[in-house]
Amino acid sequence: MNVIEIAKVLASLYTPYGVERVGFIINTNTIAEVQNNSSDPENGFMVSPEDIERYTEEQVAAASWHTHPGGDANLSGEDFRMFKAYRTMKHFIVGKDGVRCFQYDEASRTILEVKIDE
Repeated sequence: MNVIEIAKVLASLYTPYGVERVGFIINTNTIAEVQNNSSDPENGFMVSPEDIERYTEEQVAAASWHTHPGGDANLSGEDFRMFKAYRTMKHFIVGKDGVRCFQYDEASRTILEVKIDE
């Protein structure tokens, strides 16, 4: 699956209400969803330590993804901190305005948007 195909699948997971959905994109290009363990899942997400270990420490995930129900796909402060912690991964945010992809850039030491061509 390329970035465009991933974005299309992720867009289909968006709902305008409810809890934020979260998961990983496995190196084999499988989109996996994990449980959102946040105490306020309608306004944020938290991934269990077991899922983080399974998908990031074992290095099977190429990317992460989550939704912003009822919101847009802009990068929040919390997203920025999480994305910066996992610098080698791409990070997709799915919102009412579509899907955006971000990645940490070592040279500029910031999060940059990865263009998704349709």
